[in-house]
Amino acid sequence: MPDYTFEVYRRVDIGGTDGLETAGTITVRDDDGFRDDFFDDIEQAPSSETNGDQEIIASSVSELSVSDTIRTRGIFRFTNTATSDTYDVREIFSNTAGNPIERLFIFTSPPPPWVFDTTSRTFALLNSDGTLAYSDILCFAAGTLIETADGRQAGVETLRVGDRIRTQTGGAQTLRWIGSHTITGAALMLRPKLSPIRIRAGALGPGYPNADLLVSRQHRVLIRSVIAQRMFGSADVLVPAIRLTQLDQIDIATDVPEVTYVHLLFDDHHVIRSNGAWTESLFTGPEALKSVSPAAREEIATLFPQITDPAFRPVPARPIPARGKDIRRLVHRHRKNRKPLFAAA
Repeated sequence: MPDYTFEVYRRVDIGGTDGLETAGTITVRDDDGFRDDFFDDIEQAPSSETNGDQEIIASSVSELSVSDTIRTRGIFRFTNTATSDTYDVREIFSNTAGNPIERLFIFTSPPPPWVFDTTSRTFALLNSDGTLAYSDILCFAAGTLIETADGRQAGVETLRVGDRIRTQTGGAQTLRWIGSHTITGAALMLRPKLSPIRIRAGALGPGYPNADLLVSRQHRVLIRSVIAQRMFGSADVLVPAIRLTQLDQIDIATDVPEVTYVHLLFDDHHVIRSNGAWTESLFTGPEALKSVSPAAREEIATLFPQITDPAFRPVPARPIPARGKDIRRLVHRHRKNRKPLFAAA
């Protein structure tokens, strides 16, 4: 019966973004040798269960004791918001002691450095089909008005593939793919992180947006200011909506009975006008494809075969700050100096 030793990590805030810190080590004894070196028993039938045969024979983790057995509860995904690179970790818990208050994780392969530093990233439980929850996909809420190439304001849910949309970054562009998903009220109650962010009219500057704007948490909004220029060397930067909730008139919309999210994909990443504010289109690459359903993934890969290449890296339409602490500083400086986050050129 082989023994395996694992580093165990706890979830922790690092520079205003989710990260991990060392909780200690455990050594487990494998009773049957069925892929337990990677704790892959979660993949046995039924898929929701493990056989619980990984017995702890040594532990320096306070929540895990010798003689406990270990189970895998789920797989979580880190997503680097600047590059769309991802890394998955497995959550574990003591089947003997029950679920601990602190969530504990193990790596099954060497993690990238950005999991531990102050890189801006998201951290989310994967769905049963291996996709991310819609809170981590860049979406507009139905009802958002998108400016078309001819100057019309069209509800995002009424757009169709082939429509021409005004962009800040490339003139008129053709919509190549549209995806949507409705989150019911029951689902919002169970998973509150699926709730959209509401940016009130004028919250970011005069007429910016010109009406309340609802987007998913990680949907990026264009910020334009002298402060951004000084901090990042570019007056225009893209910042996730959830990072703006430190400001007045921007908060999590917990009062919506349900929400339909719509995402828009062009040949390239673009900045488009939504309710008068500049926001991004879907920013995708080979790793980000894992964020959508298998059917949608196949559709997108058929349209853009190059993004299935692991070496492919999407080019952002505008700079995306990589470090969460820098985004917090940006927002803090605007708030402290009472400066709008969008100053018209």
